[in-house]
Amino acid sequence: MLERLFRGSTTFGVREYEARRTMLARRWIEVETSYGSVKVKVGSWKGVTSPARPDGRLPTCGEARGVEVRAVYEAAFAAAQRS
Repeated sequence: MLERLFRGSTTFGVREYEARRTMLARRWIEVETSYGSVKVKVGSWKGVTSPARPDGRLPTCGEARGVEVRAVYEAAFAAAQRS
């Protein structure tokens, strides 16, 4: 990236920073929706559970039933909130 910046622009310098990433503890659960089974990621921070985030087969479930991914996401999110 630096090579491209120095050779392809007029810049004389680039600021660089180190970054650190802190992640929630996470676990996976599987929930049933009217579109099929969907994996959902559940996070927690210092013992407090964060809202679940659907993941995995959303596009597959939606395509198989002719619905938008958003509809599958919302159904999975709602199912996770109930579990």
